[in-house]
Amino acid sequence: DERFESDGSARLGESRLDGRASAEFAGHIRPRYEAVLRSPHLRLADLGFGRPSAKAEARPFSWADRKPLALDWLRLADARISLSADRVTAGSGVDLRDGRLRVDLQDGSLRVSDLRLAYQGGQVAGALDLDARPLHPPVRLRLDARALDLSSLAAVLGEAQHWQFGNGELVLSRKS
Repeated sequence: DERFESDGSARLGESRLDGRASAEFAGHIRPRYEAVLRSPHLRLADLGFGRPSAKAEARPFSWADRKPLALDWLRLADARISLSADRVTAGSGVDLRDGRLRVDLQDGSLRVSDLRLAYQGGQVAGALDLDARPLHPPVRLRLDARALDLSSLAAVLGEAQHWQFGNGELVLSRKS
């Protein structure tokens, strides 16, 4: 039996994850991972997100420079992961509260659901569906932001000196 299970805590950098996780390597085409995790304070840099790249340089955006996203890695494993965190931080500007999400990955079909978090005085909810199997992968994104403090958000984005904002709401739904 090539199944590994863990119930307890793990530390990644300064982040602590509590819960249960399993990995199954036999009897399936791809490895299968499952986890239900909770963190009091999750730092995205500890997971490899939000770290500055040595090659990163500021360049203006150009549609001519567009390249397809490499999505083959989504077909390497199947996963079902639920994550909740009291606080999620990325650098000095992003400080999220009461975050949670569920990730389901099956044969290259990725679904992020039950995305909920508190940010800049408001609430954000959303979902993402991406199917990496076809040549032109369809993507569906839904974001619903309510009662955001737009002045604070503009400050995080470095635009506070140009605009004055109050509170706002945003509903975004995009399908490609």
